[in-house]
Amino acid sequence: MEIPLQPEEFNDSDAGAAQIPLPDRPHWGVLTALGVWIGSIALLVVTQTIAIGGYVAFSGLEFADNVAFVEFARANPTAIIVQVSATLPAHLLTLALCVLVITAFFQKPFWSTIGWTSGGVKFWHYFVMMMIFFIAALTLVNFFPPGEDDLDRIIRSSTTALYIVGFLAVFSAPLVEEVVYRGVMYPGFLKRMGMPLAVTLTTILFTLVHVPQYYENPVKIALLTLLSFMLTALRAVTGSLLPAFILHTLINGTQIALLLAEPLIRRYAETATP
Repeated sequence: MEIPLQPEEFNDSDAGAAQIPLPDRPHWGVLTALGVWIGSIALLVVTQTIAIGGYVAFSGLEFADNVAFVEFARANPTAIIVQVSATLPAHLLTLALCVLVITAFFQKPFWSTIGWTSGGVKFWHYFVMMMIFFIAALTLVNFFPPGEDDLDRIIRSSTTALYIVGFLAVFSAPLVEEVVYRGVMYPGFLKRMGMPLAVTLTTILFTLVHVPQYYENPVKIALLTLLSFMLTALRAVTGSLLPAFILHTLINGTQIALLLAEPLIRRYAETATP
């Protein structure tokens, strides 16, 4: 596998182009990659705003000012469920946007363009990478115990909210985020910047978009940076998006499983205590 380490203009007519994996010579560039990133954020904001606005209008609620409305949106359990649920249509619209870009409006194949192959990654490779991530997480949390953040408040607001977050974290977020960041953005950056800068910029932008959710917890932001780097590096090394998607899903799934099991573990510990 030959992956360019320096910025260069890819051209399918070049003599060495056939040796470059298709996912690493996209037909889009940096501006399109940034446009998809901005579009994914805008779609999430718009869908959630429409959802909470519709819920408020349907319920006939009125607020004295914007501060009261924001507080209601952050604290009311039903309002939280409405906003979290709106993430799914935002994900679907974002995925549709990416499909249009990747296929050049259905003129090119989707799966081969993003690289949907094993990339030579074995099952035990995923196990090792997960161990590295969770050992790093336990180490950081042990030295820097995290406080409560927006996501914590969401999942503790109701059992329904927890289940919806769990569904999104396992079944839609890994696919959509990998297609956006490692499927569109990374190869778009790689085309102009080369691998080191493309990995760095993709890692930073993935972390940056999650900061509003975790700004109260620097430890979680550090772990998100580590996760983003691992996923982007995996995409860069394998030349395929599938391994990054699998690792992302496994890590998210493990975290959600622990969240769902936490009440049972606590209840068992309480009953087992003499």
